[in-house]
Amino acid sequence: KRLIREATALKHLNENGVKNIPTLYFADIGTVKRTVDGLVMSYHEGGTLSDHVKGFSSPKEPLDLSTATSVFRSLVETLLNVQTAGFLHRDIKANNIIWNNQNPGSLVVIDFGLSCRRLVQKGKNAINEPSTGMHHHSEDTVTTEESKFSNALIELPEFSKKGYKRHPNSDAAMCCAVFVYCLTGEIHLKLPLPIFDIDDMPVVNLIRNVVEDLNSRPSLAELVKWVSGDEGIREKYSAVEKSPVDAGASEVHKVIAKSLGHSKHRYAKANPRNPSFFTCHTLDRSNGKIFPWEISFALGHVNVYLDNKLVAVLHFGKKDNWPSIIKKYMKR
Repeated sequence: KRLIREATALKHLNENGVKNIPTLYFADIGTVKRTVDGLVMSYHEGGTLSDHVKGFSSPKEPLDLSTATSVFRSLVETLLNVQTAGFLHRDIKANNIIWNNQNPGSLVVIDFGLSCRRLVQKGKNAINEPSTGMHHHSEDTVTTEESKFSNALIELPEFSKKGYKRHPNSDAAMCCAVFVYCLTGEIHLKLPLPIFDIDDMPVVNLIRNVVEDLNSRPSLAELVKWVSGDEGIREKYSAVEKSPVDAGASEVHKVIAKSLGHSKHRYAKANPRNPSFFTCHTLDRSNGKIFPWEISFALGHVNVYLDNKLVAVLHFGKKDNWPSIIKKYMKR
């Protein structure tokens, strides 16, 4: 079924002139059982995006902001063209992007095996569009309401069991996750997306708006405008402010990692039962050891715990002393 869906999507998208996707040359389709015995499509050099960007356990480093933005621009423009032509990809991740780092703005989006026709709302009825001349799928034959999508890059709530899996903003959220991956090397992301290693404020503001509510997320059309520097879109997505506690947790996490020569590994995440209590992790690259930290905010200071033991009390009025306090404990 996935090969049928791949062939169906590529045939239609190729006919509609969508760029930066494989060209389908031939599909060996069974006429009785409706199977695809083989596909012949274009070959693209360069390796996958994940071949160039590895996480903190690898010596390879995340991309710089300029290169990551070029990748993001090409990705969102391509996926918007796919959606305009009537399809949703639904499996956007670094392994499904062919990229040549000699030409950062050039990429190819592959693997349309989970794609589906975009549902177009007309009045009270949603219809499948378009018909491709191949096997017509009036229903989503690859996924059902009980299906659960698995994507190594990001876990979206709508892709869990009984979630709505045909919303165009899911593709937009996955594109933003690729952007975060390019900048941080982080995988296995969840909402809210991590921003602790991103210093560019417009990017931070955009990423904060990739929320669980499907209709409140940026669309692909808005992402294309954002990456083109549209002032109206950038102003729209600068409205969500990070709380002082959230900002403080990110700052403490950064100080801990920098003081010890560690990498930030997983972002500072609030305990839903106690918004002033955060957990975060750092990675010692020299031995691969991960340190689980806990951060608790109090009036005028923050308590730092490691393995459930209080290791430091950091006063906001004496931030210059924070690195020495952290180092002093670790030398014990």
